[in-house]
Amino acid sequence: MDSLAVMAAYTVLFCIHFLQSRAGTAHWEELHTPTAAALLASGYPWDRLASLQYQPFCGGCTAETLAIYPSMVALGSSLAVWKLIPLSFGLAIVVLVMHIARQISGNTAARIAGLCLLFAPSFYIDNRMIAWGNHFEIAAVIMIKICLWVRWMRGHQPRAALGFGMASGLGFWFCYSSGVVIPVLIILWCRSHRLAVWLGQLQRVA
Repeated sequence: MDSLAVMAAYTVLFCIHFLQSRAGTAHWEELHTPTAAALLASGYPWDRLASLQYQPFCGGCTAETLAIYPSMVALGSSLAVWKLIPLSFGLAIVVLVMHIARQISGNTAARIAGLCLLFAPSFYIDNRMIAWGNHFEIAAVIMIKICLWVRWMRGHQPRAALGFGMASGLGFWFCYSSGVVIPVLIILWCRSHRLAVWLGQLQRVA
């Protein structure tokens, strides 16, 4: 219920921000991606989809082109329709961050995390309105990897390990910046593993 309430509040704040500064929520660079989707919706050949990706490192741009395509076919091409992409990623980030906080520290931590996302600094609020394909959205991929990593480390589940590997591969294609979390997770694992070994040795000595 907490997650649903935060998601509802996030959606309302997102829509208010969009209505108040409609043009200010668009960035010239992000508009390459909805333009590509609009071209596909108007009959552009699908076998040239790769040529519509404006940067070679931005697989996320192609992913978002494909994600918004059905909506553009059904609702037409507009900035409001395109903003469904950053809204969807923002909601995913809310759910994932609250889930991680709840799993690690409980419901209170999850509520605090949700409030932090709702009333974030202005830079974050402005940034979450824009779908570049390789900036704000990559946080969702990173959160998925953290969720799978925690499950893998806690239960040694092969499926979680497989999922982590797949999410990492998808993340690198989405944008290479998603890889920043992998060395951090490895370092944290090494530190916790060494701590566990040290505590075990201490218990044996005692």
